Amino acid sequence: LLIKDYGPENGRMSHHLCTTIAENTNIEFKHIEFNIKMQYAEKEMKQYKNICMIVGGTGITPMLQAAHAILGDNNSNQKITMLYGSRTLSDVLGKELLDSWSSSSRLEVAHILSHEPATDSKWNGLRGFI
Repeated sequence: LLIKDYGPENGRMSHHLCTTIAENTNIEFKHIEFNIKMQYAEKEMKQYKNICMIVGGTGITPMLQAAHAILGDNNSNQKITMLYGSRTLSDVLGKELLDSWSSSSRLEVAHILSHEPATDSKWNGLRGFI
């Protein structure tokens, strides 16, 4: 489960989950069966050799699910190119996971930051908007 902490003023639930529950704690969620959506249409996607994902901010979460399914199939040679836009370097969700997956030749991620300060930043990558 990937949760971004929006702070106590803008996201009380996300802030609660991020600040009071320790990592690797089991949490139970209740869901409504008809509200579960298929995030990755495996049969339909198998026909494509190259997949491009254009992602912004917290929209990374369903793309991580799809990328996990694609890259987890060792019998597949599908490749993913991901354009991932975030405001600042600290806003990039799942960066460590994406970096580890990028070590394979099947995933290439281009991070684009729109509001990263030009000075006092370790960022020397792409800047702008998607």
